Amino acid sequence: MVGPKATGSVGRISERIGRYVNHDDGLVRFVSLWLVVASVFTAAWILSYYLLPQEILRGGNPAAAADYAGSVSREFLTLFGWNVAVSLIAITANTFRSVNTPLGYVIQVIQASRYGAIWGTGSLAIGTSERIAPSLAVLVERSGPMEITAFVAIVVATRSVMLWHQESGPR
Repeated sequence: MVGPKATGSVGRISERIGRYVNHDDGLVRFVSLWLVVASVFTAAWILSYYLLPQEILRGGNPAAAADYAGSVSREFLTLFGWNVAVSLIAITANTFRSVNTPLGYVIQVIQASRYGAIWGTGSLAIGTSERIAPSLAVLVERSGPMEITAFVAIVVATRSVMLWHQESGPR
């Protein structure tokens, strides 16, 4: 049973995270959101590695269903196009805001959990169908962490692009 004190501490943690990811200073926002996204990615990676069957998410990514494009340049353009499309979706999502948090931030957290699960289950589009064992060494060898960092930078940089703002939280 969760008592009021437990709920209150979760609320305080949520408030503190919200204060940092919505800070006036862009660098504070970037580092804070990156830490949240990296934590979610890592948790999803570890949990999926140990709990989910191998390649279970293979069909969930349109790029994963495609065969190798036949050349390095075509493969690069395919992945580049995919990343541009995801970036545009994140920027578009940033035009909507609930209380202080842009929707693009939420999308990055969701995308990080999905991407971590793809790594953990070996459901990557290119390269291998083997699971990627959770390890710090893997993070510097692969391009995924740089992609995630770029997406976080994009949503933090486009935070002010807003069309609709819900002033109060959900009821």
